[in-house]
Amino acid sequence: MTDDDKYPVAVAGLQRKRAEIAGTIADLEKQLIEPRNDLSAIDRALLLMNSPMPGEAIPARKPKPRNITLSASLVRRTIRCSREYLAFGLPLVAPF
Repeated sequence: MTDDDKYPVAVAGLQRKRAEIAGTIADLEKQLIEPRNDLSAIDRALLLMNSPMPGEAIPARKPKPRNITLSASLVRRTIRCSREYLAFGLPLVAPF
């Protein structure tokens, strides 16, 4: 047994994990193409409008987190309304 094949399972696992991470990075880089183009277009528009501050000097801002509770509360309200409609004998399907 040589040093190269001393840990074949660990090496295979690390290779698989590295390939997975490299794939994730490649996907994220593809997702960045459009926002980078948008940012470049805004910088050019600022330049055309004689902005006192160049686009590169504007500090980055954290994006607002998505409000997942809103969608969950919407689902709860929809279910509650459906139950109320059924309790009153009203149809759940809108007539057309």
